[in-house]
Amino acid sequence: MDLKEQIEGIHESLERKQQSMDRILQRSREMVRMASKAITLMHSGRMDDAAGMVSEMDLQRDEMLKMSKEDGMEFYSVQPLQEYVEAKALLGIISNGRIPLEEELGVPQEPYVLGLMDVVGELKREILESISSGKSELADTYLAKMKEIYDATRGIRFSDSVLPGFRRKQDVARAQIESAWSDILSSRR
Repeated sequence: MDLKEQIEGIHESLERKQQSMDRILQRSREMVRMASKAITLMHSGRMDDAAGMVSEMDLQRDEMLKMSKEDGMEFYSVQPLQEYVEAKALLGIISNGRIPLEEELGVPQEPYVLGLMDVVGELKREILESISSGKSELADTYLAKMKEIYDATRGIRFSDSVLPGFRRKQDVARAQIESAWSDILSSRR
């Protein structure tokens, strides 16, 4: 084999890698859009539609995990899987008051904890809606779930190279909990 043949082989290999990355990024965009739509449906009270959307995302999750593992591109699956966890966890909390565990969602650890931190913000939105609808007990329930997530993850302290963005998300979650608590107290005066 000469240099030209070797470079041609490298080119073909990189071309396959590029095609794999393009497929993964396309799937990633689809999953992020679906998660956003499902969360919007939940906030508008359309739980059946949201549940259907999240069920479709289960299939997307399986494909994303398979594609990214086969192609050695797990890094590109973190964001869409994080969005999936956020939608799935919010659905679980609103529907049955339960936060799904990592193994139930079938995702790696990193997107699981990152997605849980994002759920805190969505619960804050649900608290505001509950307050405006005069459902103070429901607001209390959502605040308890926010605290449960934060308390369970409080001991996680790693650099951004291990768990990118997590510490910032923790700080934001803590501020959202304090704000939600203040909103609930203000609504009772």
